[in-house]
Amino acid sequence: MGFLKSYLDKHRLEVMPDKHQKNLDNLEKKLEEKAKGKKSFEDALKDYGPEIAGLVERASNAFSNISFSFQKFRVVIGIGVEVYQLVDKMSDSILSDSMTVVEKESAKLDFGKDLTYFIWMTIDPLKGYFKWVPFKKSIEKLIVKWLAGYALETAADLLKSRGVTVFTESAITVRALP
Repeated sequence: MGFLKSYLDKHRLEVMPDKHQKNLDNLEKKLEEKAKGKKSFEDALKDYGPEIAGLVERASNAFSNISFSFQKFRVVIGIGVEVYQLVDKMSDSILSDSMTVVEKESAKLDFGKDLTYFIWMTIDPLKGYFKWVPFKKSIEKLIVKWLAGYALETAADLLKSRGVTVFTESAITVRALP
């Protein structure tokens, strides 16, 4: 997979530890396995990689403006709103024709949670905090995916209530992060 490598080459200054790199590679493989559509996940990354990288950069900036507090988890909601829109655009790579409407929505939400967690872990805003907490990464993953689920469902409801179902110009219509 090349998205993470190209993002780190272009945007990240500090070297990522091998263990963290391995975890992100595993997350990227998990996202690829969940993609069951007509187009490959690689094609989706080629098409939407710059948008994902832009979202990672804006989320990183949002995290840098917050001193340590649980407000960092609030940014997950902004990430989730924008991720839902990206997932909606990437649906050719995520969804298969044989899925029912309920299965399609469930697959989009599940993929969006994982993509949100991937973005969170790429930035790693809690790096250096709570080292003393046992199972820190597991707890962090549960909280981020839980909040991402709420954010994705809220974004879906919001965009459907506004009548926004097809995105034409840009993958992200509603920006939740500055």
